[in-house]
Amino acid sequence: MAASAALALAMAAAAGFVASREWFSGDDFAFLHLVQRPDVWSWRDAYLPLGEQRFWPFYRPLGMQTYFRLGVAAFGLCAPAFFAVSLAVHFTRGLVVFRLARQLGCDVHAAVAGGLLGVAGAASLGEIYSGSIFHYVAASLSSALCVSWFLSAARGGRGSARLGSGIALVAALLCNEFAVVLPVLLFAAALHDEGFALRGDAWLRAARRIAPYALLTGAYLVLRFGVIAQTEDRVLYTQVLDAHVLRNAAAQIELACRGFAGLLALAALCLAGGVAAKRSGAGVAAAARGALLCAIWIALALAPFIVLPFPQRRFSIPLETPLALLAALAFAALGRAVAPPRRSRLALAFLLPPLFAFPWGPLRERARRPDGESPRRLIAFIEGQAARLDPAARLVVLYGVEGLADQAMGERFHDLTFGGGVLRGVKPDTQMTMSFYDLNQRPPRNVLRHDAFFVALLPDLTVAPAEPSLLDRELPRSLADTDRQAARE
Repeated sequence: MAASAALALAMAAAAGFVASREWFSGDDFAFLHLVQRPDVWSWRDAYLPLGEQRFWPFYRPLGMQTYFRLGVAAFGLCAPAFFAVSLAVHFTRGLVVFRLARQLGCDVHAAVAGGLLGVAGAASLGEIYSGSIFHYVAASLSSALCVSWFLSAARGGRGSARLGSGIALVAALLCNEFAVVLPVLLFAAALHDEGFALRGDAWLRAARRIAPYALLTGAYLVLRFGVIAQTEDRVLYTQVLDAHVLRNAAAQIELACRGFAGLLALAALCLAGGVAAKRSGAGVAAAARGALLCAIWIALALAPFIVLPFPQRRFSIPLETPLALLAALAFAALGRAVAPPRRSRLALAFLLPPLFAFPWGPLRERARRPDGESPRRLIAFIEGQAARLDPAARLVVLYGVEGLADQAMGERFHDLTFGGGVLRGVKPDTQMTMSFYDLNQRPPRNVLRHDAFFVALLPDLTVAPAEPSLLDRELPRSLADTDRQAARE
């Protein structure tokens, strides 16, 4: 157990070190702007948004608005503190995976290895350093807690287990819509305890057990799609049932397994566990039932996302719990097939998969080049230029020509203008505006003005006041185009 604890501490330390170097990025600024504006923020609008004007089409009040609102109240704009909360939720899920593995019949060593594998997930640890990803991590933990407490309650546990399971279901629904599949998963969990019998009475008992959860989910669906104002979905989230579904499913599992090699390793582990269970004859039925439940969980975790146009790493976060449980069942089958004197050595071998699955290299690279470094530098630059800037200045960040960041690098910064942009996110009362302009393209309307403050985005992705020689060389044509366009209008 000492080796397991040491590995867990090493994982937490590596993830925490990266968190200490990161800053906000992407969609974070839109939510930071929202929760810091008393004229547009309210708890009622967060949980019951009846107006048609919403800046995004989703309903995730607990995992997004509440997270950012409480985070700002507690930490201000200390981004590492936000990420520490996300990491605490992520590593807590590892404990729940351990508990679930024990509930599915795994021995302690196999359950520990499964829990460690659950927190070694490349999907979570690749995305968790953005506050706007918290809702996936929180919904995943809540879903695991819901299943674990449901199993406890179904097996004669205290009433608090049933209450906790219901609360976890509601929390998961308020974090992310993918939790609507939970009643189906709980039905499968109830059937698991019935031995997946095909008898009608077994299915009826399972249906009665999940009835309260189905009613809660039904009420949520009425609220979500019948009461709350609907907004137009973006093309990115258009759902299509087409041939791409199978490709997306394979891609999402591969992302969750940290690539094709990880997927092959998991398949080999499961095959070895199956062969060991069959040869030893010990716990075969229980292992088969557990594996079937995990397979159903994997399918349900995939279902909400594979109908989208293309896979994304964050969509694989819900897969991490069932995949880790499947591995734990394989570890347990291997352990039962080995004589007791050799099991302690085998328990150490069980730590190798989580050790190699943990993304040490990607995290080391991220610590060297944090995603949040560029917006943090940009804000520091603006604060350093405060004496030169008009309170209502228009900042135009230039890139795309010789001596500046190229088009590919500059495109990475466009998300800094989403939802009001990084400037509005950290300075919610500012009257300044900011645009990014590729000098190789015709300027869009109102980007360039003669009174704008021009900023150069350099190849190393730092920023500096634009040199007069650059402006003399590049901007006369652009400004002339803008003037001609304004004259025509």
